[in-house]
Amino acid sequence: MRSPAKACCDALGGIYEGSTIDTANHHDSGYKELFSHPEFVQQLMEGFAPPQISQLMDFSTLRNHSGHYITPLFEERVEDVVWSVEITWNGLREWVYQPHLRYYLVDEGRYTDEELGLRQSPLSGVFGVENAGDSWEALQRAVDRIVAIIRSDPNKARTDRVVTRWIKRHLHRLGADIHLEQLNSLVEDKDMLAENLENLVKKERLEGRQEGRLEGRHEGFAGLLRAQLALKFGELPPWVDDKLAAASDEQLGIWGTRLLSAESLDEVFEE
Repeated sequence: MRSPAKACCDALGGIYEGSTIDTANHHDSGYKELFSHPEFVQQLMEGFAPPQISQLMDFSTLRNHSGHYITPLFEERVEDVVWSVEITWNGLREWVYQPHLRYYLVDEGRYTDEELGLRQSPLSGVFGVENAGDSWEALQRAVDRIVAIIRSDPNKARTDRVVTRWIKRHLHRLGADIHLEQLNSLVEDKDMLAENLENLVKKERLEGRQEGRLEGRHEGFAGLLRAQLALKFGELPPWVDDKLAAASDEQLGIWGTRLLSAESLDEVFEE
């Protein structure tokens, strides 16, 4: 039998036995826009909910409702994306299920690239971009993947438009040095975006090498000073290593100068 039962998900992190998608607390309000489109709600349920939940749903009956309502605790909610869907039950009569908000957690950060690769949907591509964090190199790979997914999507133009808006918001939040006003289509502007991301990757690698060289130089200074301290004062107590590890280059230089005339460790490290 078919009933207008509630079949639900939470874009932030849970899939409930009700039909509310709550994005009000998500760090990126772009998810609210994504889940305002029925195809992304369907991708969330089919790709990330247990099959015994999603297989009950007739996605052709998805209906978007006003997100302005009062919770059971009398809290006013005005930013939720609320969907209802008809569910096919094996039973003898129609009935309406009132949800108790049990949920199935969807934590996008726990999905590996390999696991997301098994779900060839635009939403899985979005999760991959999110999981790339602030690594431009990982983001570059994630963008290449989502472009390939969009190209094979039967509703390519619509999906490209929706995901492009989302990714522009995401890149802006990351502070990407990219002319976002020129990015109108992930598919059509792929080369422009790829070139910009490649420049960011090169910058990221250069900064990493510079940071590594500075860190190596710092460790060298600290090691040299420790050797000089041990040569002058003998075996060093553990607190000396702690101070050396936490010190700046400037502080190491001050201690090195004091070492020349100091008669004890306390004189070297006095505040």
